Amino acid sequence: SIYHDLDLWYRKPDIVRQFAKSEELAADPLKIKIFFEIFLHFLRHELLSLGNNGSNYSEQIPRLLSLINATQRTLHLIARNINPRLALENLMLQFH
Repeated sequence: SIYHDLDLWYRKPDIVRQFAKSEELAADPLKIKIFFEIFLHFLRHELLSLGNNGSNYSEQIPRLLSLINATQRTLHLIARNINPRLALENLMLQFH
């Protein structure tokens, strides 16, 4: 379900659903770890598949790289004991 949510958020961001997911994830450190593993996999898959779908990927590459950097930065912040919910909500804003 996380992969499906990410795909939906990437294609059509929904801040209400994203913040609700942030609240759910922040309550369980194991869920956060799983979420980030899936999220990074999703972003890398999207990046690698750009050349195969024939779309204008020159616009999408900077967005994907920005999301990957923001995700890694969020992981670092959470590891440094920053409020997980706040960090996740900040990450969700990067989809817009």
